[in-house]
Amino acid sequence: MSNKKYYWLKLKEDFFKQKEIKKLRKIAGGDTYTIIYLKMQLLSMNTNGRLYFDGLEDSFAEELSLELDEDTENIKITLSFLEKSNLIKKIEDDEFELIEAKENLGKETESTRRSRASRSKKNNNLLHCNTDATLTQQDATLTQQDATLTQQDATKCNAEKEKELEKEKELEKEKDINNKPSSNLQLESEVINKRIDYIFIKNEFEKICIDLPKLKLFDDRRKRAIYNLLKIISLDELIEIFNKTQASDFLKGIKTDFKSSFDWITKKANAIKILEGNYDNDKNNNAESLADRKKREEEARNKLNPNRFVQEVKETQADWGVKVGDEYHHKSGCIIDKDGEMTDRRWRPWTLED
Repeated sequence: MSNKKYYWLKLKEDFFKQKEIKKLRKIAGGDTYTIIYLKMQLLSMNTNGRLYFDGLEDSFAEELSLELDEDTENIKITLSFLEKSNLIKKIEDDEFELIEAKENLGKETESTRRSRASRSKKNNNLLHCNTDATLTQQDATLTQQDATLTQQDATKCNAEKEKELEKEKELEKEKDINNKPSSNLQLESEVINKRIDYIFIKNEFEKICIDLPKLKLFDDRRKRAIYNLLKIISLDELIEIFNKTQASDFLKGIKTDFKSSFDWITKKANAIKILEGNYDNDKNNNAESLADRKKREEEARNKLNPNRFVQEVKETQADWGVKVGDEYHHKSGCIIDKDGEMTDRRWRPWTLED
């Protein structure tokens, strides 16, 4: 019958108060490295605090990663820290000693355990018997507490990892939404719709911007535009953009042929310009309207083109006088030849008496 051995690792009361452990936990991912250190100590219990490199992998870190089910890079960082803090010592190329583990190991054989139990039974002193039982229970409780503490640290570390993964997944979802073409866009409602009241924004736009086209369709593309815009401005600023748009003659198409729309004003670049007052009326009062400019240019062309006057004369048939030869005399004093060209301009308009 084999004499089975039992091992345990005694965790010092001030383990987490040690300067080395505090420093390790302050490193990014430090809780993970602390768990790895504890798992390395547990692995070394039946080898008197020593770890061995068997050459199954290319490096000691990779082999530990395989045994502890931990990431290789995390193993490398932990080993580097332990070496700098003198918590691990290299005995040979393939042998390493954990200083604290060696000091905190305990063990007993199966026969020793049976003997201790037998002595306890033979003890006629009930008080001593109860005391021994109490001490045994305390040892078991301490061992359980050590295991519980280790499990709590592992649980805490895993919870932090899960939170980080959830954040990364959410960021990836938002990136995917922003990078999807509109033709294939599948809006992720659980990410976007839970944050923004799109119905309220649509109603505010139609209530304020009464001179702009109404929204017959408020689809995912428009929701995405609102979602991206509210990353850089507040909801109050968006409402201010609606008010500034309605107050701007330029954006309502009064000054020019251009007329803005919901899609135009919710583009980031345009929204910022509106918010900064680039289209306010007080900045555009001196701007000439398109109709005024066309009228002014037409008048200038008329002054430079006498044939335009001839055309206007032709269009007023009631004012023509008699035909004299190949010429037509107009009461305005204009004479037009047979080709329709003005050949003379009398400064004294003729009358019927003439």
